Amino acid sequence: MTLRGRLITGFSAVLLLMLILSVLSFCLTERMSVHSKMAGHVDKGRVFLLSVQTGYLRFAAYREQQYAELSLKNLDSAIVEFEQAVPIAVTPQFRERLEHGIRELQRLKGVVVGVLAVLGEDNRAHDEAERGFENLLRSFDALSDGLRAAADVQGNEPHRQNLLLQLMALRNKAIRARAAVNDLSTSSPQEEFDNALEDLKTMQAAAAELENRFQASAESARMEALASEMEGYYSHAHAYLSLVSGEAKELKATGAAFGEVEKLAAELSEFGVSQVQQDNRKANVIILLFSAMGLFLGVLIIFWLSRNTLRQL
Repeated sequence: MTLRGRLITGFSAVLLLMLILSVLSFCLTERMSVHSKMAGHVDKGRVFLLSVQTGYLRFAAYREQQYAELSLKNLDSAIVEFEQAVPIAVTPQFRERLEHGIRELQRLKGVVVGVLAVLGEDNRAHDEAERGFENLLRSFDALSDGLRAAADVQGNEPHRQNLLLQLMALRNKAIRARAAVNDLSTSSPQEEFDNALEDLKTMQAAAAELENRFQASAESARMEALASEMEGYYSHAHAYLSLVSGEAKELKATGAAFGEVEKLAAELSEFGVSQVQQDNRKANVIILLFSAMGLFLGVLIIFWLSRNTLRQL
């Protein structure tokens, strides 16, 4: 082989090795880029999921509609981020986990929508109960005033005085029952719900007993009106109590669902990051290996060319 042919052969081998190294580097970095993008989508989904929990808890605490809307919007964004990670999943197992995560997020959305709707209903139930209690207090005042007016005209008879004392006792029971109901929250223990319900039942039973004692009284019509208002308040307060008790259970169930989805999102995120790190290590090894091969081949080519060139000279 001529000197020219040897030079062309040697430099062609070097160029070919450089080309192979460039192609491998591009493929490896492209794979790392895909994994990084996939991990980025999963991490963004986790961030949106945390925002969902924040908005959800704020709505539960403050009952402001903007927090409910923000929570659902962030949940939709979390689902979108997971969906965008599916097409670039690198393994069938990871794709399956992503699809499972999307199904869990969609199930969580149904739970959150239901709980947010229930959380909005208890405000209306509480307002109705408060209006009912105001009407009840007016009935108490009307009946008390009637008994006192009759006492001023007809004298303070023992029977009438006894009715007035029992009416005051019933009013105290109603005030105590209302306080017990209003003190309830989704974080209250079950014992407090049971005590509030017992106070309402005690109030209702005392009202029924007192109504029977008013049957022969001139104030029986006002007592009937009071008993009617008492039943109305009992109905609204009982509905509010049931809603808040149900919300407490729903919030616990939703918290567990959030925990499961967050755990799954954390696993997916860790897998994506581990894939990027693994690709980085693999790229480093391959690039170093081919660089060493190139260096070794370059030395051989230089030795081969110099030996043959000197021989011909």
